[in-house]
This record gives sequence, structure tokens and C-alpha cells, in this order.
Amino acid sequence: MKKQQNSFRKVVIQLLMVLPVFFLFGCPHTLVDQMEKMLPPKGYKPVYLKSAQQYTSLLERIEAYKKLTPAERLNLPESVKKELELLSQQIRFEVLSVDAHNYPKEVTAKLFLYDADGKYISGLAPPKFTGIGDYKNYWFSVIDSCNGVSTKVENYKIEEIREDAANSHAIMFVLDHSGSMGTKRATKLQEALQANFKYIKKSDYIGVIKFDTNIELEVPLSNDRTFYSSKFQVNGLDNHGGGTALFDAVHMAINHLDQKKGSTVFGINTSYLNAKDTLQKSIVLFSDGDDNSSKVKLDSIINYASSKGIAIYPIAYGLTDESFLQSMADYTAGRLYRIYTTREFPFVFGDIYRRLRGYYKLTYKAPECEGIHTLNVSLKLPEMNNATFTDNGMYDKSVFNKFTPLNSITFVDILFETGKFDVLQESFGEIQKIATSLQNSKSIKIEIRGHTDDVGSEDDNQNLSEQRAKSVKKVLISMGIDPNRMTTKGFGESKPIVPNTTPENRAKNRRTEFVIIEK
Repeated sequence: MKKQQNSFRKVVIQLLMVLPVFFLFGCPHTLVDQMEKMLPPKGYKPVYLKSAQQYTSLLERIEAYKKLTPAERLNLPESVKKELELLSQQIRFEVLSVDAHNYPKEVTAKLFLYDADGKYISGLAPPKFTGIGDYKNYWFSVIDSCNGVSTKVENYKIEEIREDAANSHAIMFVLDHSGSMGTKRATKLQEALQANFKYIKKSDYIGVIKFDTNIELEVPLSNDRTFYSSKFQVNGLDNHGGGTALFDAVHMAINHLDQKKGSTVFGINTSYLNAKDTLQKSIVLFSDGDDNSSKVKLDSIINYASSKGIAIYPIAYGLTDESFLQSMADYTAGRLYRIYTTREFPFVFGDIYRRLRGYYKLTYKAPECEGIHTLNVSLKLPEMNNATFTDNGMYDKSVFNKFTPLNSITFVDILFETGKFDVLQESFGEIQKIATSLQNSKSIKIEIRGHTDDVGSEDDNQNLSEQRAKSVKKVLISMGIDPNRMTTKGFGESKPIVPNTTPENRAKNRRTEFVIIEK
């Protein structure tokens, strides 16, 4: 602990030495913010998963509990209740991530229960449930909330994915080797990952990318431990030490995980290509700074990874901006880790791998709602005097969001009377979906485009399309959207999406489009 405090003092002293420079040439508030990011918050005591234990084993830490019969355990003595209550205070519950790529038919979430020693608590759901009665007496509440409406989910399933029966994985480790890491810390990072290789299951594939401004695929995906251990180099910042092309590195990792059979771009071995479609794919991204060199943008990374079902687990260290890493995790069903010392390097890698291979899986059919959803899960432990734990997760099913690509077009079925431009009341619900998306993503500006079929003169249709677009804008303004975030344009009959040859086709051509023009 003293060594850790001394290292923090050194960091503070170094930063204070440049304080006069900031006063003369820059903003001192920036320096303060940077100092605070590098120091752990008060009371910081991270818990990393290190092993597992059965729920019954946890209870039997209390000697008196061991001596009770099953009937007596339903009506505990006060002395035992008190000890169990103290034990329950050490338990932590997390909704780690929410995966909604099959929404609304199916939403899944990873749930974790563990103690203060980093022992995952097993046995509270099928297939090897060790509690009393129905497991749903423990997992007693699942609530999905969207746009101010909370829906209690009645039909849900929770199963335990046990480490020995988990699906096989493909994991790309993407490691920051920019100059700010320094040789010593880069070496410690490499040693930490290398130490975790011995825990990787034989069925799991590992790959490694190191990056600064240049991106190096050091270890192509392989499940041969001898191969990836020999290819991975503990060499500090050799051949690295430049800027930070973080997004480009993640983009390469997604490409690598998604390579098709016959590809020789990255030299992936045949066994990976044969197994690829059955593997769960993840990227573990370590960064100690912001991106300053990439050609690829954040929204491209998020959309690319989520479309391929690849979860991103960012590890923020040093002066890293957590906001974009948090978005990466949230929108790809991953999790953000925030660490402060090099001592945490091996533990954070181990924690991520254990969470990939063992967890409680919640599955349910979601209420249909275009907007940001909050999932709330509650767990109760009857044996521990009904100690209750609750945590939240999120997923975004807005019509569009801040990561939807620029110039993306959203079609909405908005109804008008024939030859008129007043929006019919029954279309207000559809327009509200657009309003909700704009309210959730304040930086987005849109163009509202009106289109008609070919019935009538070109001039009349041009005017009608323009007026309809303006009418939709008025409705959005009435819903609280700033008019400066919206422009309108009419195209008349000039841009049909299908030939105007049937009534059905004409209906498709009479449309309103919402195009993202600025973010």
C-alpha cells in the first residue's frame, strides 16, 4: 500500500512541476482534471473474480448454519440471522451487460453474484440449482423500462452458464503501445497478459494486436497455446511508442474476428475459420489515452462490432477518456473497466476471461418501445434473511441514436389525406418515435424529406412534398424539438423507390424520410 501511495505522490509531484507552464500557456483546470483521473477515488478497493464457490458453501461459512436441519433453516435463530446478515453485506450483484441484437423477440443479460474475496457464487439457477423451492423465488423481479413506462416481465428464464460447459470463445487483445505508456508499463502489461495465457481453455482462440499510430497483428487467432505463447513478445515499446490509433486497431480486430474462409489477409489458421461461426467473439481493449491518429470513427466501430455480435471490453488506464469507451461497452454488450495501478493488470485480464466463461444468463421477450431501455433485475436470498440486491443495465432501441452513421435514412409511415399536407392524428405516434430519438441524442440534426407518387402534375407533387415535410417539422416542434435541429426538403415524384405501376408501389413512394445531416 505504501509503495502504491508513493507512486501516486510521484505522479502528483511531476504534474505539479508543470503547473506554472499551464498557468502561463494553458488551462490549469485541465491539469486538475488530469490529476484526478490518475488517482483512484476515495475508498477505492476493486474486487476481481478469482475463483468460484457454491451458494451452499457460502452459507456454511457460518458454523452454526451447518448444524441446522433444512426445516430449521427456514426459521433461523436470531444469532444465525445476524451472522448471515453480515455475510450478505459482502455480496455484490451486477447486471454486467445487455444484448438486444435479437430484440424484441429476445433480450439477454449477463448477471453476476460474487463476494468481497472475488469468489463467484454459483448454484442459484438451473441446471444445478442448490436453493430451496423455485429459483424464481430468488430472481424475483425483472423490469424493462422505456420512455417513462415500466413493464414487469412475467415470462423470463435464468440459467447458469457454467465455466466447464460454456461455449468456446475467440478473444482479440488490443493493447495500447503509444509513447505515454512508457517501456516499463508496457512490459508489465505484456507480462500480465502472458501470465493469463495458462488459464485459457484449449477450445478458446486468442489473438493479440499492439498499436500506437501503427497497428501490428502480433498474434493471429489460434487455439494452440504453444503457438500464441511463442508469437507474443514481451518487449516493452520496441517498434512502438508513437501516437494512438485506437479506433483503427479495434477495426482491425473486428476484421480479424470476422474473416471469411479463403481469406489470407491476416493469415488466420484453418481451424479458426472452421470454428468461427460457433464461437462467441470479444475484444479486450487496453488504453491509457484518447485516440489521436485513427481514420476510422467511433460510430463506425460501434456499428461494425454490434452488427457482427462482437462484445468490446475496454480497460481504461491513466488519462483515458472513459466516455467513448463506456459507449463502446454499452452498445456492444461489453463492460468498461477502470483501473489505476499496474498491479491491477493481471487481475483485470483474469476477471474478464472468467466473466466470459461463467455467469447467470437472463433471457426474456422485451416490450416493444423505440427508445433507451433500462433493465432492472432484483435478487433475494431467503437464507440470508431475505437480503435483496438490485442492479441495472441498458440497451438502446431508438429509431436512431448518436452512433447511427451520418446520412443514414430512416423511413417512417406518416399518413396524410389524399392531396393534402396535414398530418393525420394516427401518425403522431410514429412521429413521437423520431422525437424521442432526437431527445435522447441532442447533437443530431436531421433533414425531413417529403416524397409523392406520380399521380397529379409534377409541380403540384413538388409543392405537396415540400408542405408535407414542413407539416411533419411542425409536429416535431410541438413535441419539444428545437426547430434549428431540423430542415425540410421536398422531392415530389422525382425519387421513387419502386416503379409507380401499382397502387401498392405508389403507397411505398408516398413516404417521409428522416436523414441525419449533422452529429
